[in-house]
Formats: sequence, structure tokens, C-alpha cells
Amino acid sequence: MAPSASKSSRLAGAATQPALAETTDRLLTAIRQGTVARQTIHDEKTALRWIEETLHPQGLCCPRCGSKYRRIARHKGKIPAWRCTDCDRYYTMISGTIFEKTRQSADGLLQIIHGIFQGRPLSHLANEMDMSRKQVYNIREKLMKFNKE
Repeated sequence: MAPSASKSSRLAGAATQPALAETTDRLLTAIRQGTVARQTIHDEKTALRWIEETLHPQGLCCPRCGSKYRRIARHKGKIPAWRCTDCDRYYTMISGTIFEKTRQSADGLLQIIHGIFQGRPLSHLANEMDMSRKQVYNIREKLMKFNKE
């Protein structure tokens, strides 16, 4: 249960999520600098924890109202999802990034981004990840578009 603070006071005092560019840049910078270890890239739970700590250093909160009060909405699947108890918004830990609509698992997404930054051919990444080249290409295009902005 939530503490005794009223819903309106929590909404009014909640800090909003960082902007799309800032959040995505934080993730990409950490991958470029090599702060993600190889074992993180290949383990689902470790990848989820690393993404959450990198994108949300003060803790995961609702992207709409900034509330930290949430309930689990989906725990089975590639990336867990929550529902805000204050505004009823559905979100994941990658909401607010250029990857928010991706269907990739956390470790798969990190492997693809890491491979793209290393300059590996899309066909090799697609074969390793058991994906189509178009899927990997679309992720690369999102990264390139973000870097141009």
C-alpha cells in the first residue's frame, strides 16, 4: 500500500521523467563507454537490472505524473510492465526512450545496440539474434535518427 500522502499531493510534488533525448542518451552513452559488461548483455535479469539502474538512477517512476507508486501489470514477457496507481498509465522501464515500442528482450536489445556500435554487419547481428535483417535495420535507423537530432 502507498503511504498516507494524498494522491493530489503526490502528483503535485512528483518530479517528471527526463525528456526522451536525455533518457535515451543516458542509455546509449553508458553502452558506448563500455559500462555494460559482457555477462550483462547475455543474461536477461542482469540486463533488466542494468537498464533500470542506468535509465532510472533515482528509481523507476511513472513517465506521465512522476509517481513512484505502481502495481505490476505484466511480469511475463520480454520486459516487465507496471501501471501507475495515481494516473493509471501503463509503462515499462524503457518508456520515454526511442526503444519504448520495441518487442526485443532487454538482453537482446543490449546485444543489438552493442553490436551496432562495434560496427558489426547487420546480417551477422540478425543471424545471431535469430531476427530478420529488417528488424535490426529498424533499430539501427532509430539510433542514427536519434544521433542526428
